[in-house]
Formats: sequence, structure tokens, C-alpha cells
Amino acid sequence: MTQVPAASSHGLALGLADADRPRDWPPLTGAEARRVLAGFGLVPRSPPLWQSARPFSAGALFEVALLPGLRPPGSLPERVFLKRHDHRLRSASRLETEHAFMRHLMASARQDLHIPLPLTRITTPADSAQASNRFSGTTEQEGGNLYEVFPAFRGEDLYRHTLSWEPYRSPIHAASAGRMLARLHLASTGFNASDGDVLLMSGARAVQMPDLEAGLTDWLPTQPGLLESLAQLGMGAGMKDDWRRSLLPALAPAHQALRPYLGDVQPLWGHGDWHGSNLSWRPSMVPGKEEVCELFDFGLSGHTSAPFDLAVAVERSFIRWMNMGRDPVAWDQLHAFLAGYDAIRPRTLVERQLTGRFLPLVHVQFALTELAYYAALLQDLPTARRDVWSGYLLGHARWFESPVGQKLIEALSATLSGGAG
Repeated sequence: MTQVPAASSHGLALGLADADRPRDWPPLTGAEARRVLAGFGLVPRSPPLWQSARPFSAGALFEVALLPGLRPPGSLPERVFLKRHDHRLRSASRLETEHAFMRHLMASARQDLHIPLPLTRITTPADSAQASNRFSGTTEQEGGNLYEVFPAFRGEDLYRHTLSWEPYRSPIHAASAGRMLARLHLASTGFNASDGDVLLMSGARAVQMPDLEAGLTDWLPTQPGLLESLAQLGMGAGMKDDWRRSLLPALAPAHQALRPYLGDVQPLWGHGDWHGSNLSWRPSMVPGKEEVCELFDFGLSGHTSAPFDLAVAVERSFIRWMNMGRDPVAWDQLHAFLAGYDAIRPRTLVERQLTGRFLPLVHVQFALTELAYYAALLQDLPTARRDVWSGYLLGHARWFESPVGQKLIEALSATLSGGAG
């Protein structure tokens, strides 16, 4: 019988830290915010209105005013979200690529997508009184940290306290999210930038190689600290617990099923982390009937494909990883989500097959880079081994071999917006 991972094994995978665990990154301070926001021609009016609890970075919401003597390049937001990244996780060039992708989406989609675009940084002294201040770039660097600033999004943050791996609140929410993801994929066409070699990315480079072992072997060294982390955990090449011995058998059935369709993959930039918590919602008088208003957090966006990105969305929101129980798949929401997607961007038969075949593999590269995050950056080997390697990477792969996991894969591959459930 296939072993389904317990909810406790997911405690820190995908950054799902419990309330008692100290934050990996310290919260933003008022002094820090004043220094950084000055680089964007802004000054905070008060202490943070709210501090984000999200993992892998630090963020806070501020009320702001324009620094005296400056003329902004556009309208001034009353509130901004300031986000800090460690330079080992995100580089300035990577953040600028994310920002370019967001601008491309807005330009291509016109009125169909709404994305808060990053603010531009001033390049003249912050106290200059000249009207000709020059603005350029959308990131600021201070020591080992990088910063980006966004206008506060419109709409309600209904999923602020909802973790990834938990379903939407209603099929109406799921359908609205499906329509919006389809619009994003249509607008993404023509954006061809490299997504770079950085940790914590939803990538497909290794898993969509015809030879999975060769693909992983070539990809692992490109991820900062990953080979060293595997060695620290006793899983390095040639060691007793060489990563190949447990990982390849766990992934082989899914990869074998995907292999016949690899020649049909059409590369496309995707969001990489599609979930209700990365969407804002237009208010409704009836709870559960809100519609998507804006989308944000492109930190996991990258060069994958529409079926891969759709499979990520399914893995994030329609399997109750945190509470598997007797009915782990939210079938009604899944059907609504896919029907919403199909209404905007109908998929081909090959894309349907690819979505189902990618599903048990979409977490692989992210989980492996998360291994490096905990083992190399945080020096937390127990979490890396227990929660990431065993609970997340292997646990999810094994669940997809269970009867219900196979039923989900086949339903996605065959009909997507109808069928099983």
C-alpha cells in the first residue's frame, strides 16, 4: 500500500512554518524602510501597517508620502508594499526579469489582467529639489539584501491566512482563478527571458529531459549549495544513501508516463505559484462569490509551459496535503477551476495529457532547491531531511502512485474540466 505523507511531515515544506517556529528572516524595521524607500523618492508616514508572515523573504505595508522636492514619474500610491530578499535567494537581475514579465503581461493583456507593477528607483540624491530627477530600475540593494516596492493591491486579501495546499473557499472562487490563469497564459506569449539559476523556483528543466537521471545530474550543480547539501545529508554521489537510490525509483513511473509527450511541450513563462493567496478579490455581498481582482507575487515565475503551470496550480490548491483524510481531492473546485480556464483558453488534447503527466513531477525541482535552502542557507539539516526530502519530495511523489493520486492524474489527462470526482 502506498504511504500517504502525514500532515505533520509537511510542517516546513514549501515554507509552511508553524506559529512557534522563529521567522527565517527578521521583520523590516522603520529605519530600514526609511532608508530604502528614500531610494524610491518616498518616506513612510508611520510604522508598518502590517508585516507579512510569508516565508523566504520579509515584507511590510507602509503608508507613504513623496520626499520633498521630487516629482514622481507617475501617480503616487498612498500605500506601498516593501519586500526584502537575501541576495543568496534573489539577485537584482532576477528581480528585474520578474518585473519585466509583469510589465509584459500588463501590456499584452490590456484590460484583462491587473497587476500592481513595481515602483521605479530614483538615481539622483534623495534630497534634490530639481524637477528633473531621473528614475530608473526597480530594485534597491543594501548590503546583502535586495528590495522591491509595489503599490498596495486593490481588492480584499481573502486568503492572507490560507496556506498553499489548501483549497479555495468556493467553486466560484476556483472558476474565477482558472479564468485569470488562462488570461495570464495568453498574455505571456512572446516573453522569452531566461529565468536564471536561483533557488526556490517551480522549474521543469530537469524533469522534462528524456533521461531523468541525466537531466537531474546536469541540473543539480546549477543550484547554489544543492550538491553540498546533498553531501551534508549523506546523499552525495557515491555515498551510501546516494540521492539516486531513493529519488529515481520514486519518480520513474511518472516520468515514464510523461516521456512520450515531451516533444509536444511549448515553452511559456508561467506564474509558478498559482494559489488564492497570490490573488486579491473583488468584494461581494455574498461570501464565496468574490471574483479575482488583481494578481501578485511573481517570485516563482519562470520559463516552463502552460500545462506545467496549470499542474502547479492543481498541486497547490486542489489536493488537501495538510489534511488528507478520506477525500483528499477537492473535485468540485477542480472542475470549476478547469472549466473557467477552458472558457478563456481551451486546451488541446496534448495539453490535457501534459497537464496530468506533469502533475506528479511539478514539485521536484522546487523541493530540491528547498533542500539547499534549509541545509545550506539555514543549516537546518533535520528539517531538510524530514520535511523536505522525506515528507515533501518523496512523500508527494509516492502519493501520486496511490489509487486516488492515479485517479487524479488520469482525470486531468483525459478530460480536465469534466470526468472524475
